[in-house]
Amino acid sequence: MYYPIIRQCIQALKNLETWLDKAEQHAAAKGFDVGVLFTSRLAPEPSLIS
Repeated sequence: MYYPIIRQCIQALKNLETWLDKAEQHAAAKGFDVGVLFTSRLAPEPSLIS
């Protein structure tokens, strides 16, 4: 049972690496800072809402 789970985790990490590479390429093509893309949020911090 251990090895199938590890294989799935490795595949998920490889997929994440591919997504991050594509995001970096997209940012470079559009001419904006990659750091902005990687530090942006989809929703505000809960502590900042109230």
